Amino acid sequence: MRRILLSVALAVAAPAAAADHELDLWFNPAVTTSLDERTSLELETAQRLREAPADDTYFFRLWVNRELSDDVELSVGAERRFEGSGEETRLLQQLGYGVGPLDLRTRFEQRFLSEAPRTAWRLRQRAGAGVPLTGDDDGWALVGDVEGFFTLRAATPGGRTGLTAVRSFVGFERGFGRVELSVGYLRQQDIRRGADDRIGHAPLVGLTIDL
Repeated sequence: MRRILLSVALAVAAPAAAADHELDLWFNPAVTTSLDERTSLELETAQRLREAPADDTYFFRLWVNRELSDDVELSVGAERRFEGSGEETRLLQQLGYGVGPLDLRTRFEQRFLSEAPRTAWRLRQRAGAGVPLTGDDDGWALVGDVEGFFTLRAATPGGRTGLTAVRSFVGFERGFGRVELSVGYLRQQDIRRGADDRIGHAPLVGLTIDL
């Protein structure tokens, strides 16, 4: 497990040969509530404050989550996103599951962008792991994950497809009763064609409240 987290940390810290670097600040508050023993509703929001000339990003996601087993969760959702003068709506289908010490997440997105002529399709695959730092259920844990963004259909004809971004996170999580706090460092690398990659370095604060 510690080797897995070390690999994540190295991926986060790895420099790019040629890239534009920027400093961001990300907040990720969310609220969840149970509908029954295996179904929950989640409202997830994010505020991503970026250095100019990049635009700040704000989004709201509504999820319906269903536990299929102890290790598998199916989710469907919708998202509304604002970035500068652009707006975007997303439909989301997601499967969370565990394989050994790894927590895996596969997400498929249909993206409707206000400034693009057609719907974009994207697959996102994330792998992560965590190591408890105390013996308490609500104690601190060291966590890390890496996520690849694969564009299957670009929003414009001839647009870039394949691996278009990599996101990595290393940080700490702790539960406080019905509240879960996550703090750490996030690295977002946007892979661009005909230009240097854009890399955002962001402290991230996440707060999830279970009603």
